[in-house]
Amino acid sequence: MKHSIYIGALCFVLFAAASCGNQKKSAANNIDFKKYEMDSTYHLFGDAEKPAITIHLSMLFPVGYENSSVLEALQQLVLAEVTANTSQDVKNPEEAMRKFIEKQIEEYRLLEKDYQKLLEERTAEYNITPSSFVSEYTGKENNTFNKDGILCFSNNVYQFTGGAHGLERVKYICVDLAKGSVITNETLFIDDYESILTPIILEKLVEIQKGKITLSSTEGKGSSFTVTLSLPITQQEKETKTPLLPLSPKILIIDDDPSQLTMVSEQLKNKGITATTCHSPYIALEMIGKEPFDIIFTDIQMPELNGFELIKHIRSITGIPVVALSARADIHLVQFKEYGFSSFLSKPFTASQLFSVISECLSITNPDFEENTTTIGNSENRFKSLLSFASGEKESERTILQSFIDESKKNIENLLLLKEQENIKGINQLAHKMVPIFSMMNEREISEWLIALEKATSLTLVKEDSFTKRIEEIERIIQEAEGMKEG
Repeated sequence: MKHSIYIGALCFVLFAAASCGNQKKSAANNIDFKKYEMDSTYHLFGDAEKPAITIHLSMLFPVGYENSSVLEALQQLVLAEVTANTSQDVKNPEEAMRKFIEKQIEEYRLLEKDYQKLLEERTAEYNITPSSFVSEYTGKENNTFNKDGILCFSNNVYQFTGGAHGLERVKYICVDLAKGSVITNETLFIDDYESILTPIILEKLVEIQKGKITLSSTEGKGSSFTVTLSLPITQQEKETKTPLLPLSPKILIIDDDPSQLTMVSEQLKNKGITATTCHSPYIALEMIGKEPFDIIFTDIQMPELNGFELIKHIRSITGIPVVALSARADIHLVQFKEYGFSSFLSKPFTASQLFSVISECLSITNPDFEENTTTIGNSENRFKSLLSFASGEKESERTILQSFIDESKKNIENLLLLKEQENIKGINQLAHKMVPIFSMMNEREISEWLIALEKATSLTLVKEDSFTKRIEEIERIIQEAEGMKEG
């Protein structure tokens, strides 16, 4: 952690200093590269009508350098990163990429049994292609720095496995071309590097800000730095606050979790806004085609149709603001906007964050909104965050508590059923759905357990004693909610 802080500070100082004065001219490394790309698509059972995995690999492969041993080391390093060490014995980039793709497809084919089972369980009412079996893998290697005997490249991996499960990872590798070895913290830093870098960074920062630095030192006690900076004083202009959402916009909320729908709709209702809620993305698309909405909120992971597929359909109908709701930590606002969303709210979110996004999307400045305290029970109880969506209205608080009680009971029943059926994929999806509520309630142990269930690839965690223990804890929380509602 300390290494990262010092690297960041030093990079900022060097960049700022270079911007303010003359800098030494850099020399490009004399390395020749060749670009390789490979794409592949495989449909389950080899049937073009079935879900598929799409794979795209891209790399800039070093093919020429004055030092042959360093060149060979670079080639092995690039291949290892792009193909995740699956082709260690292969030196040909095309063959290495082909082997990696074959391995990805081999793992994807293991889903055919689960897919067939799900199709058999579905009724005619839900005769659709399960989006949770659609998969995508993109691996892209780029050079980020290639000068002065240093080569840095990044390996960007995006992996999406239906139902909004996925990851995005970027890894940076820097190589010392004099040795042909990767630069690490151990090779970059020396003992007591903080005492050497600190005065350099401090002096440059003060110089950039046109300030003064003085030093006083006492033997046996240490040194004291005093920094003086001249900063301009500005008078903030008075701004006229715009009333909160004066036009009472028409809002559509799409989420397969009734508790989330209840919390958000109750908050909006208590601010004078009537929101339309919908648990099915397909029904929502019909509504969007018939009714004019001002803004749409949609969950990302839904069993019928995930949010990334839904936004494509919405954008073919209307260009109104659409906000993504998700508990995913691997995708950020920039990526959501690339898909076509206008903004993003990370679950769990607060009432103030909700209104801030609405104001932003509808161009309403300075929303006048304050969090409200709860009126049922002790304001410091575990339900405080949930009940904040009720804006202090007792009836709304009871409605939110009842929704939490009903949905939690149903979730426990379904978890036990999925455990009995040994349906790990169903457990993954249900756990993901339950995480936001318990995270909002600051139930850390339950949240961490649910996150572990969401990522589980086997039934090991389900069969542990902790499964029964966590279920009992959730049941106790339900009982407490029932007591609060009646109190």
